[in-house]
Amino acid sequence: MKRKLSVQIRNEWRANLWLAAELLIVSMVMWYVLVTVFSTLWLRTGSPGYDITGVWLVGYNVVDEEARDFDASRGDEESLRDDMEELLRRLREAPGVKAQAVSSNAIPYNYNRNGYTSTLIRTDGSGEMLQKFFVQKFVSPNYIVVMDIHGYNGETPEELAEFMREKHGRLISANAFENQDVVEYNTPDLIGQDWEIMYDDSTTSPLKVIPFQQRNDYEPARDATIFQFNLLDERPWYPRNGYEITVRIDPEREKEFVAWVNEKTGGYLSVGNVYVNDLTSIDSIRHLNQANIRELVHNRLAIVAFLMMSIFLGLLGAFWFRTQSRVGEIAIRKVNGATSAMIFRRLMGEGLLILTAVTPIALLGDWVLVRLDLVVYLFTDAAPLWQYATCAVITYLLIALAVVLGIWFPGRKAMAVDPARALADE
Repeated sequence: MKRKLSVQIRNEWRANLWLAAELLIVSMVMWYVLVTVFSTLWLRTGSPGYDITGVWLVGYNVVDEEARDFDASRGDEESLRDDMEELLRRLREAPGVKAQAVSSNAIPYNYNRNGYTSTLIRTDGSGEMLQKFFVQKFVSPNYIVVMDIHGYNGETPEELAEFMREKHGRLISANAFENQDVVEYNTPDLIGQDWEIMYDDSTTSPLKVIPFQQRNDYEPARDATIFQFNLLDERPWYPRNGYEITVRIDPEREKEFVAWVNEKTGGYLSVGNVYVNDLTSIDSIRHLNQANIRELVHNRLAIVAFLMMSIFLGLLGAFWFRTQSRVGEIAIRKVNGATSAMIFRRLMGEGLLILTAVTPIALLGDWVLVRLDLVVYLFTDAAPLWQYATCAVITYLLIALAVVLGIWFPGRKAMAVDPARALADE
């Protein structure tokens, strides 16, 4: 049958050449669109590296020295620190509080990129080093517990917090080991090894590795992140610097916690010149932060869905009309003893064989688009190879489905036509 199909395709080469060109173009366009969508949706399915369930940001302020309510007797730096520590202690009394932390430019959905380039050093004496840019985030050890950040090698948030507290260790995200210039670091094979980080040209600090830390739900983790313990739970630290106070609340007691804070604001939660003035869930920050991004994604996905539907229906229509135009051929084959199953296999086999023949050429064209950086992504710079391959398979299956449906429905109608009537009409 394959030989007969190839002979038939060769005999009708003009019509089939145009069909092959159409399938080639459709295959490349559909793959391009799928890669754009797939790369965006895949980011939404992964973990951002933390869990914001039940996490709240407690806003605070310091009374201005010119204000009427300013307490001059508590205006020195030492008193401000004492008052802030007392305020933190009182917040820990709130119902449902599981953990509390202080940080600087560390909470998610914050686009701060302050950082530095530093050197990772293997501690086994091999002399291996890796330079990397890190986004710097100052946190108290309990921040890891508040954000429920687990270690890459299975460490619990509590174990990581203890590591930072006892050893003044630092936590780096796993993408610190991704380096396009050094082949051996393209995979996380070395993540389980012991490393130190060098800073101030001479001082080193022990490290543990945590998962990638995304800035939001749609962007990949481009920059490596480093969490540093700078005694924010201890002294010295200065409340005027605008640190972040975060608390993790038992989800079942969030309403109780919010009611307690609202009740105590202006009284119990005011200590000296320091007072609580706001309470916001990280989830609401996430929602507001991503409003524009979410609208952009929804608009793009709507456009892509319309485009994909148009391509699919157009291709289905092409095979539909192609099959309708071959009613006479179908009648002749039936007169010569061919069964409906045999005719369907021939018609569908012809379309699928042409599709299969042009697929390698389409894949080559897709590869050229990737190599020339002509593929446009919404929030990432590239996609892994498996995503390209997955989109290629989905593209082939969607086009094959259009071919089968475009032949099946008009083909069934053509089979019901009496051969004599069909030949007379021809």
